[in-house]
Amino acid sequence: NPKLVALKEAYAKKYEKQPELIEFNALGYDGVLLLAQAITQAGTTDSEKVREALFGVRIEGATGPVWINEKRAAPKYEQIFQVQNNTAVILT
Repeated sequence: NPKLVALKEAYAKKYEKQPELIEFNALGYDGVLLLAQAITQAGTTDSEKVREALFGVRIEGATGPVWINEKRAAPKYEQIFQVQNNTAVILT
């Protein structure tokens, strides 16, 4: 995903080191993008209006498509990671 690559590069530039477990940073990043888009769509920071706007927002984030469904969840393909030698490895 190009957005994940850009996030990783921006992190490395700012902190002068490679990020560890960038996948988790990306989830937080996507959450902020989703909230920002909901605020923009709502035209206000009023919590009720932003909450309602969240149900209509869909973004392409660093972790792929992100949206909030009717169950108030953000469906994602879930993976299990194991840290091996300070590196996150996806378990299959």
